Amino acid sequence: VLPTSRGFDTFLGYLSGAEDYFNHTIATSMKGHAVGYDFSRGSEPAWEFSGKYSTKVFTDRVVHLVNDVQPGDPPFFIYAAYQATHWPLQAPQSYFDRASLEGNITDPDRLAFAAALLALDDGVGRVTEAVQ
Repeated sequence: VLPTSRGFDTFLGYLSGAEDYFNHTIATSMKGHAVGYDFSRGSEPAWEFSGKYSTKVFTDRVVHLVNDVQPGDPPFFIYAAYQATHWPLQAPQSYFDRASLEGNITDPDRLAFAAALLALDDGVGRVTEAVQ
């Protein structure tokens, strides 16, 4: 059941798990091949986000919603459930570069985790700025 059927006014995201952070396909076949697109706005596939990093997509949407609030609007609730830092750990190369520079990380899995976490931290920082 979609979140919009459970009391939410809007929904942007995925319904399954283990989606690729960039192409938003589910990689759950036995051979690890993509088996379907799973990124929606409401009940419709949101194809316009294919190729865009999910952490940035979610952050941009939350910042937009916060900035859209006008004085006198009723209170609202945003549930921002980021994909980061869940498998498959992915991040733009710039975050891998930052993680390599900021820490002495040689294990590729830990580096991927650090890169995804840096992206998440930047996103939460942008949301916090928008709320303030």
